[in-house]
Amino acid sequence: MKVSDIIGSAILLLFSFAGYYQATRFTLGTDVFPKAVLIVIMILAAVQLVLALRPTAAVGATASSGALNVKRIIAIAALFFIYIVSIQLIGYFIATPLFLIVSMVLLGRKDAKTILIVTAAVTVAIWLIFRAFIYVPVPMGPFLQQ
Repeated sequence: MKVSDIIGSAILLLFSFAGYYQATRFTLGTDVFPKAVLIVIMILAAVQLVLALRPTAAVGATASSGALNVKRIIAIAALFFIYIVSIQLIGYFIATPLFLIVSMVLLGRKDAKTILIVTAAVTVAIWLIFRAFIYVPVPMGPFLQQ
């Protein structure tokens, strides 16, 4: 049982329930996507909570197996901030692949083929969700303006 998993899943459940309650106040039609996302978050948080509460066979696991890498956490947080700023400066289609590639490398992924496939798939999927399904334009940046 990992306390951080229990606390994290409980926080996710609380925020997703609160978000779902707020989404019930949206006008009909605009509430579908937020509610769907929040339901998925609730389900995943509940699964994480159940898994965290299950007794594990490796009771004598070393403390280093679950230790946090503070430098990596700070680097990912800084990278995320840079990504948010860079979307407005260079646009979605340049900032997102760069962010995904750098973050996967920072997280330890070394397989270039996997990195490129995931980067392409996530970039296109997010664009499709925003552009084709909920009709929200993504920032194109100065290089891709028409």
